[in-house]
Amino acid sequence: MRQQPLEIDKKQVLQAAMHDFGEYGFAYASLRRICEMGGFTPARLRRVYRSKEVLYVACVEAAYTQLSAHLQQFRTDAAADLETDLLHLYRVWLYFFRMHPEQIKVIIGARAVPPPGLQAKLSAIRQRVLSANLQKILQDVIHAHISDDATGTALVTLLMSLLDDVILGSGLQKSDLYPENLETHLHEREQTFQKVLHIWMRGWELENAAQTQSHVG
Repeated sequence: MRQQPLEIDKKQVLQAAMHDFGEYGFAYASLRRICEMGGFTPARLRRVYRSKEVLYVACVEAAYTQLSAHLQQFRTDAAADLETDLLHLYRVWLYFFRMHPEQIKVIIGARAVPPPGLQAKLSAIRQRVLSANLQKILQDVIHAHISDDATGTALVTLLMSLLDDVILGSGLQKSDLYPENLETHLHEREQTFQKVLHIWMRGWELENAAQTQSHVG
C-alpha cells in the first residue's frame, strides 16, 4: 500500500481553506471539511497548521497578498487626468472582486467578524501587506499629476479612506459576492465611487483654487 507523503502542499491547503472560510466564516468553517476537499488527513494538516486559528491567519494573509499583487499591476497614465487615473485604479480593484470572490469573502470576514484574540494580528497583516502597498500606489498616481508634496500627502490620506469605505465599507454583505448578485453589486459600487470621487475632486479643486487666490491677494 502506497503511503501518503508526510508534507502537504500549502497552496492546496490554502485553496481548500479559502473556500471554506469564505463560504462559512471562521466560526462555522470545518477543518474536517477542508481536509476532505484538499484530499489530506487532519493529522497531516496539523503538521503544517497546528490550529484553525493559524490556518485562518494564513488564509487572510494569502488573500491580502493576492489583492496587493493584483493592485501593483496598475500603471498610471500620464495622458489622463487625476480623476480618470483614480477611477481606473478602482476598476482594477473591482476586477479582483470578479475573479477572486472567495478571497474577498475572507477579507470581509476578517474585518467584519475577526475571531476572538486575532483582531490585532489581522489588522497588522492588513497594514503590512495591503495598506502600505496601496498607499505607495496612490502616492505614485497623485505625484504623477501634482507636484506639491503637502497637497499630495493630504490627498493620499483622504483617498485611502475613500477607497476603503466605498469598496469594503458598511452595507457589504457576503451575498453580494454570490455569482448571481456580483455584477449588479459591483456596477452599483462603481457608480457610487465615481459619483463620490467626482464630488470630492470638485470640492478639492475649488478649495485649492480658493487657497491659491488668497495667497495671490
